[in-house]
Amino acid sequence: MISIQGEDFNLFACGNFLSNNRIPDDRTSLDTFGDLRNTLSFRLSDQLEQPIDPEKKSATENAKRYYKSCINESELI
Repeated sequence: MISIQGEDFNLFACGNFLSNNRIPDDRTSLDTFGDLRNTLSFRLSDQLEQPIDPEKKSATENAKRYYKSCINESELI
C-alpha cells in the first residue's frame, strides 16, 4: 500500500466510505448525485426525527410533527 506520512492511503481513500455513507437496502451502489441526494435525505430525516419541543411553534417543529405523522404506520391504517 502507498503510505502518506504513516497513513494507509487505501484506507484513507476507500476505507471510510461505508462508515460515512448509507447504501439503501434496495441499491447495490451509489453514484455521485445519488450519494448527494441520499445524504441530503438522510440528514433531513435525521433532523426531523429529533424530539419535538412543545414550547416552540416554529416551522421546523411543525415539519417534525408532519413528518412523524407520515411515518407513524399504526395511525396510517
